Amino acid sequence: MKNYLHNSILLVLMISVSITAIGQYTGTNPNIAALKLATVLDSVTDHEPSKAVDMSMATYCAVQGSAPAWLQIDLGTFHYIDGYEMDLPNAGELPLAFIFQGSPDGASWLDIGSGAIAADGTYGYDLTFPDVYRFVRIYMTSKDAWASFTEVYVYGYEILPPGTPLAMAASNLTPSGFTANWGAMSGATGYSLDVSPVPDFSSYVTGYENLDMGYAFSYDVTGLSPNTTYHYRVRAYNTGGTSNSSNLISVTTLKLQQTITFTDLPAKIYGNIDFDLTATASSGLTVSYASSNTDVATISGSTVTIVGVGTTSITASQEGDTEYDAATPVSQDLIVNVKELTVTGVSAADKVYDGLADAILSGGTLNGIIGTDDVSLSDATSGTFVQTNAGTGISVGTSMTLSGADEGNYSIAQPTTITADITARELTVSGAIAANKVYDATADATISGASLIGLVGADIVNLTNANIGTFAQSDVGTAIDVTTSMILSGADAGNYSVTQPSDVAADITPEDLTVTPEDKSREACVANPDFTFTYAGFAGTDDATVLTAEPEGATTADGSSAAGVYDITVSGGSADNYHLLYATGTLTVTPDITVPVITVQAITIQLDEGGNATITPTDVVASATDDCGVVDTTLSQSTFTSDDVGEVVVEVTVTDAAGNSAAEFAVVTVESATGYRELTDVKAIIYPNPTGGVVELELNTTADELKVMDMTGKMIMSRSNLRSQETIDLSGYSNGIYIFQLQIGEEFKHIKVIKK
Repeated sequence: MKNYLHNSILLVLMISVSITAIGQYTGTNPNIAALKLATVLDSVTDHEPSKAVDMSMATYCAVQGSAPAWLQIDLGTFHYIDGYEMDLPNAGELPLAFIFQGSPDGASWLDIGSGAIAADGTYGYDLTFPDVYRFVRIYMTSKDAWASFTEVYVYGYEILPPGTPLAMAASNLTPSGFTANWGAMSGATGYSLDVSPVPDFSSYVTGYENLDMGYAFSYDVTGLSPNTTYHYRVRAYNTGGTSNSSNLISVTTLKLQQTITFTDLPAKIYGNIDFDLTATASSGLTVSYASSNTDVATISGSTVTIVGVGTTSITASQEGDTEYDAATPVSQDLIVNVKELTVTGVSAADKVYDGLADAILSGGTLNGIIGTDDVSLSDATSGTFVQTNAGTGISVGTSMTLSGADEGNYSIAQPTTITADITARELTVSGAIAANKVYDATADATISGASLIGLVGADIVNLTNANIGTFAQSDVGTAIDVTTSMILSGADAGNYSVTQPSDVAADITPEDLTVTPEDKSREACVANPDFTFTYAGFAGTDDATVLTAEPEGATTADGSSAAGVYDITVSGGSADNYHLLYATGTLTVTPDITVPVITVQAITIQLDEGGNATITPTDVVASATDDCGVVDTTLSQSTFTSDDVGEVVVEVTVTDAAGNSAAEFAVVTVESATGYRELTDVKAIIYPNPTGGVVELELNTTADELKVMDMTGKMIMSRSNLRSQETIDLSGYSNGIYIFQLQIGEEFKHIKVIKK
């Protein structure tokens, strides 16, 4: 039964028995065996087993057959038992030697008493350590041909199930779960939980049918669906049984949250075509839209139609569904600007320099009007030169305006390409020479020797930017064309123009680029690393990406080379515009310091008849690897004697050729020559575990010896003749795992304790 080992009455789970003198059961509990179901291995007619519990001194039960034999009583439910008694009516029909046994299920039996009978009479017994059982039996290891019992009395009382617990409201609701809560029930040693999608619990949420909670008062239920109603109930249990189900608590999980992603809307222009809105909800549900100003834009579905100039707020919303809550609406402003109309076909008439800026325009036409909008062009025949001095292609400014009923939806872009000439004298440049240069990733050129030809009279005109030129390319080459941007200055420069010199050319020669291998290092016995390089001499923003072929590094060192320093040399590689120069780097091979990698395995060995056993490294090493190879494996212990019976922790150490070592601990279970047996009939509790230092050891019996060992197998403490309760102090020892080895006779029990 699941609760048997959780008995809250006693911490001890196995019972030792003390036998008192005849007729000396000293307790006060009633007989709980009366009229209960009794059975025997071999019944006798008229002396059936029921006569041992019929409360009549005129009848008796007889058990025939040779030992072993038994008389068993089913108490019907779990009872607390502290003693028993036997009325034996007939000399010569005695259970000569017996063991009194208890069981939770009628299948597994515990020895809880024993005795030897030499005469008829009444025999009473107290149990030194009472506990809870449903079945008891007198197991006879020696008997007369018949063993007769007038009455068998078992003293104790029934363990009742706990009362019905109270389920309380759920907490910590989420879309996928909640915390179920309930109150404590007196006498309960644990609780079980049911969770169902229906209030009649005709079906259950997977994993939540009669789920054992242990001694807890809440549990996090997970893996549920959002916005769904679930129901839960609890039951309390102890060794006496399970209570009725609690009241039902219904709880509805939360809906999932969703958010809307709605990016900024770019400004639009009156007359732009319809466009679609692209807001999305994290739920994947459809987003709806609304326009705050339908004189600016209207919306159908997700399509926006622009109807006027101005600003409107577009709001994206999602109302949610059975699974999702409504999203918080998100708004973005849509700005619709006026449409700019352009003017084409305008021309300005050339004129001779007259000291005035007036210009005559003709041919202007408006372009870009939407549909039948009423818009006209005004002030379209007069313009203004930007200068009064002589020149060619002089810009002419305009001040055209719009008129008409729909002019508010438009603006006008003044034409910017209107030019005309004011006749000027053209000057030429002679003697310009460009200088050769080394590649520097720019097209800059240096000019010298330029002079103006064609000045009239005493006009004040100077040549500016006469030393600056631009190569037709920045790459290396010969006889590369160089252009100039010389201009005129001076008080009268506006009445002249200049023709740039032609046939100016020069060379660009390659730049030196030094390639240096980056120094590298590695341990012995491993492959060389990839070689990388640094570069000195790149011009401008050039870097290694301009290489047309990568350089390659090489060294004489390989995986078997000894520790030392080796040259890294460079060859190959090329780059347009550069001449490559090579430097030398170093590869440092360091001694091997990487420790081997080892894995071990637990093994079981048996002592030979002489009480000895031996292991080798291959018995416990599962694998051992190292870059330079493993050369030695040692064990902290390889021979074992009867003193080692139980679990022994063996340190396994591997060493490589460079002297690096690594160790792991393997557990070797040593069995005696007749077979090592771990104690199962002795129960022990160590608490707290894990511990900060002091632990309590509680036994249901006494023990011969306790040894405390660390994980290396070293014994750090021992104690003999242990009582049923001992205090062990580990405060002075380092944190880690310790093995408590209990010895009772020739048998052992091991318990792992964690100190942290």
